[in-house]
Amino acid sequence: MTTLIASSVVRGSQQGESHGGIYLVDFQRQAVRQVIDWNSADIDWQGRGWDRGLRGIAFDGERVFIAASNELFVYTPDFELLASYRSPYLRHCHEIAVHQRRLYLTSTGYDAVLGFDLDANRFCFGLHVVAVGNRFQGSPFDPLSVNGPAPANLLHLNNVYCDNSGLYLSGLKTSALVRFDGRTLRRVASLPRGVHNARPFAGACCSTIRWRTGCARCCRSGRSASLSLRWIAPA
Repeated sequence: MTTLIASSVVRGSQQGESHGGIYLVDFQRQAVRQVIDWNSADIDWQGRGWDRGLRGIAFDGERVFIAASNELFVYTPDFELLASYRSPYLRHCHEIAVHQRRLYLTSTGYDAVLGFDLDANRFCFGLHVVAVGNRFQGSPFDPLSVNGPAPANLLHLNNVYCDNSGLYLSGLKTSALVRFDGRTLRRVASLPRGVHNARPFAGACCSTIRWRTGCARCCRSGRSASLSLRWIAPA
């Protein structure tokens, strides 16, 4: 039976405490094992949550990529640390996604998406996103240069997904799933404010509402359906 890997954000009250980590969930044994404990003493405490906890998880062969707020970590399948990478424009990262030979990361603190070359092991792409009325504009930049965008969190970009049709972005304040085709940004689906993890799926747009609401939503051809989610405390 499948073992699920999950990250968590536990907003502890003191630096040095555990603020979440990485867990393996064994459904057959109904057991949970923590394999990484995020208790860094240099956590940024500005604002709501910020970099407390670990976020996105992605895979490239035998490498496991896990995003912290401003650093991308690489582990073996046994969660031994192999390397870590930084960009001056990676701040308050949330979700990450792999497509072909590139890993994409949301940089919430810069209203941007970064690209990481999985062969060269370096940040290679940046896209700064701004809302102009009901439309969005994107400005590419070098994620290793000093000429990138200024810090901003106007859209709260928190999710990225990529397939052959384009790079898809969404955030708490985008009110839309947005696709980047390599040249322009275009709204492809309307979303309620406050969503997480929006992405195209089987001709529809699927997303989750913020945890206080506890709801998953799927929209296709102007029609939507919602599913209530029940939170269960681990044993």
